[in-house]
Amino acid sequence: MLRLAMTTAAETFERVREPLADRGIAVEHVQAKERALSVSAGGA
Repeated sequence: MLRLAMTTAAETFERVREPLADRGIAVEHVQAKERALSVSAGGA
């Protein structure tokens, strides 16, 4: 399963979560304010 991190408003997050789950994509909310996020190239 793919994982997607979103830094968007709660209503947008809730709206896209279920349709993406139906396609095998797990969506997680991430607080990005004042943080550095490591982005992987995938595979692991």
